[in-house]
Amino acid sequence: MKLLIFVNKFDENDDLLGFFAGWVNGLSQNFEKISIVAQFVGRHPRLDNVEVFSLGKERRKSRLARLLTFYKHLWRLRKNYDAAFIFMAPAWAIISWPVLKLAGKKMALWYAVWKDSFKLRLATLLSDKVISSVSQAFPFKTGKLALVGQGIDVNYFRPNKSTPNQKNRILFLGRISPVKKIEVLFGALKHLRTTFPEVYNKVSVNIVGGPTSEKDKTYLKWLKELSNDIKEKINWFPGVNVPHLEILDYYQEAGIFVNLTPTGSFDKTMLEAMACGDLLLASNVALANFFSEEQKQLFLFKQSDSKDLSEKLAHLLSLEPERADRFRMELRNIIVKNHSQENLVSNLTKLFKSL
Repeated sequence: MKLLIFVNKFDENDDLLGFFAGWVNGLSQNFEKISIVAQFVGRHPRLDNVEVFSLGKERRKSRLARLLTFYKHLWRLRKNYDAAFIFMAPAWAIISWPVLKLAGKKMALWYAVWKDSFKLRLATLLSDKVISSVSQAFPFKTGKLALVGQGIDVNYFRPNKSTPNQKNRILFLGRISPVKKIEVLFGALKHLRTTFPEVYNKVSVNIVGGPTSEKDKTYLKWLKELSNDIKEKINWFPGVNVPHLEILDYYQEAGIFVNLTPTGSFDKTMLEAMACGDLLLASNVALANFFSEEQKQLFLFKQSDSKDLSEKLAHLLSLEPERADRFRMELRNIIVKNHSQENLVSNLTKLFKSL
C-alpha cells in the first residue's frame, strides 16, 4: 500500500512537530511508498521509500501559492498513493477532499485537541476515518473515531542509568502560554513555602520553553512578576522553545514533571517525561484510564488547584527512594505498554490498510 501524508511542518528540530519524523520512519517500514507533503520542510530523515514535498512556507511563499502547489501535488501524485493521512489540519482535509474524491482515494484525519469547530465537524464528515490519541482529546462523538495512543519513542525517551533523576528538581517543559496554567505551579510553590518549608527549601524548578505570540509574551511577563517573591527557586531556561531533539536531558535530570494543562489536550510532554523515569503531577483526567487507584491518588491533582498540587508535591518529594523508584518504573511501563511509537505505528498501519 502507498500512503500520502500531509503535515503542516516536517522538521525533526521543531519543538511541536519534531516527533513526527519518528512516526514516518516507523510507518515507512510497513508501506511500499510514502509521500510527505508539508507546508514547511526542515531537517528530516532520508528514507528510500519516502518522498518529501514542500509547499514553500520556509521560503515565504504566499498562502495562495502554497494552496495551488498542494493541489498540484495531490493530483500529480495520485498514482503514488492509495490513501491520504491529514495530520492535525481540518482545513487541509476539507481542501483535499474534492481531489481525493475525484481520484477515488480514502482520507483519514488525525485530530487530538479538545477544541470543537465548524471546520473540524465538516472535515470529520468528509473523512473516511478520524484518528485521535485518547477519547478525551477529541471534542465530540463520532462513529468514525479510532483511538491509537500517542506514540512515544521509548527507546530514545528513557532514564539515564548513569545519572539518576534529581529527586528535588521539578520540571515544566512546553510552550509558555496561558493555556498551560503555569501560575498554578507558582501558587503551589508559595503554598509549599508556608506549609512545608523543609520541602520548599530543597526544591528547584526548571521552566523550559518560550512564548510564540504576543499574547504569550504578555503572559510570560506576568508570570515573572507573579513569581518575583519565589524567583530564587525558578530557573527560566532557556527562554525559547527547545528543538525536539534537545529535550531529553531536561527530562532525565528532573525528579518530578508537572503538567498543568486542562483535560482535552493530551500533552506528549507528560508521556515523554514518564518514559524518562520522571514522577508526574497532572490534572488531565485522561490519564486516569491508565492509572491504578494508588497512582490516581499520587499523580493527579485537582485542576487549577494550587493547594492540592502543593500537597501532592510535598508527598512525592518525601517518598522513600525505593518506593519512588518503583513508581518511576511503573509510569514508564504505562508508556511502553499503551503509548509507544511501535504500538502507534502498528495501530495506524492496520487502520490505513483497512480503509
